[in-house]
Amino acid sequence: VALVVSASGARAAAAGGTGVGEADEAEGEKEPGAGASASVNGGDSHDDSNSVPSEAELKAMLARKLMQDPNFQLPSGNEQLDGPAGGLQAVAKMVNVTARRALWQMIRQDFGEQRYDRFLALVGELAQRIKSLTPHRPDLQRDVDEALDVELIKQQIEHADGLADWDLNPFCSFVVERLKRLEAPAHNEATARWLDEFQGRAADSGADRVALLAQFFDYCHDKLDQIGIDTANAFLRGLVPVMHEH
Repeated sequence: VALVVSASGARAAAAGGTGVGEADEAEGEKEPGAGASASVNGGDSHDDSNSVPSEAELKAMLARKLMQDPNFQLPSGNEQLDGPAGGLQAVAKMVNVTARRALWQMIRQDFGEQRYDRFLALVGELAQRIKSLTPHRPDLQRDVDEALDVELIKQQIEHADGLADWDLNPFCSFVVERLKRLEAPAHNEATARWLDEFQGRAADSGADRVALLAQFFDYCHDKLDQIGIDTANAFLRGLVPVMHEH
């Protein structure tokens, strides 16, 4: 079980195994991960409190946790941790919020100058994260590639004479509908309600389109983080009976 840490630095998920929703089909075919995630590699020092545990040590830790508590689950990114970990979590969140605010300020300036490379890079990252949790079926992967084709989206924005006249609905609807297929069915109603509310705000001609896109991307990445955590926890639950047999 490889452990991956999301870009916020505050969320962790074990990749692989049986997922939730459409992600269930990905088990055994590919290892889910995030576009802005990094694998945790082992360090040389074992006495340093700041050293990073190796993958073998992480596996052993998870095995012990499951043996001690069959109901053990990885925490979601929204759960507040206690002690020093909670302090680091707060710092990581603050840094992430500041960095994202600065990024969208630059994207706002880019749109004013009819430059779209930075925004399109975010679209490409989002597409890769969705594909990483999508079953390894050519048709499903192709759907994502076609709907989130950065060159096509660039042409749409240019043809619409900028962001103000670009129709966000096809892009946003595809992404959220794909998230609904990947997440646990119990979350579908809330996700559909969020999309309806977002489309209502987007329909307002006076709405700040850059702010809307920033909210949309934040929501999608939070969803993908949670899907990764749910997938990992489903995998851990499946390990419990096997471990007790041995």
